[in-house]
Amino acid sequence: MNRAAELVLRRDDGLTVRRGKLCAQRIFDHEKLARAITTAASEKTAAAVGRMLVGRRGGRVAYILTVAPLGVELAVYERPLAMILVADPDTRAPSEMDLAEFFGLSPAERRVAAALLAGKKLREVAADSGVQITTARTQLSSVLRKVGVTRQAELIRVLSHIPVIPASLPRGK
Repeated sequence: MNRAAELVLRRDDGLTVRRGKLCAQRIFDHEKLARAITTAASEKTAAAVGRMLVGRRGGRVAYILTVAPLGVELAVYERPLAMILVADPDTRAPSEMDLAEFFGLSPAERRVAAALLAGKKLREVAADSGVQITTARTQLSSVLRKVGVTRQAELIRVLSHIPVIPASLPRGK
């Protein structure tokens, strides 16, 4: 397990480890995860890759899990292994600094873009920033132009598909 996985498990929000095994906290997700791991680690399947969502508390966006076989050549004590990749939507969004760097956004524009990407409505963004809705619309218009799209939905699609690879992982405590 890498540090990022340790952080996900430390949150106790959807995934946990019980008796040395990765478990989903919701029963339905747990059963599906167990089947995916068993299938991927089975000697009978050559390339069974499973994908699933694991629900979280408080209505947060689900984790996206990919369970893949590691192959017989990587088996330990002749037991096939499975690799589990967890994508955390909360940490996959580009930061305000990323948006500024990628698209040349001003501080106000990057706040608007990041807030919209996080699911806020433009009126909420304006209220949170202490600006009039007309100012927020002007900032949004500038963001759209700089990103190269014409509609807010296109903006969200483009921003949500930016691959995010942290320069360094946060240190565990």
